[in-house]
Amino acid sequence: MYDANADELALKCDEVIPSPHEHSHVLTKEMINVFDVGTVVVFQPGSGEVLKGVLMANGRGIAVCKSRAHKTWVMKNKRT
Repeated sequence: MYDANADELALKCDEVIPSPHEHSHVLTKEMINVFDVGTVVVFQPGSGEVLKGVLMANGRGIAVCKSRAHKTWVMKNKRT
C-alpha cells in the first residue's frame, strides 16, 4: 500500500514548512495599498506572514490564533 505522506514524514523539523498555503507579506502589503484597507482581520494567521505585511504597510491587524502557544510562535516569527 502506498503512503502519500511518506516523503513528508521523512523530513527533518527544519525542512518542514508549517503553513504552506500562506500568502506572502509582499502580497498583503500590495493589497492594503491597492484597496486602501484600514484594518486587517486574519482568522488563520499561519506563521504571521500576513501580519508582517500589515506592519510593513503601517496598517492595523488582528490575528485570531488557535492557542497561546500559536500566538507566541506567531509573535516570534513576526519579529524576524
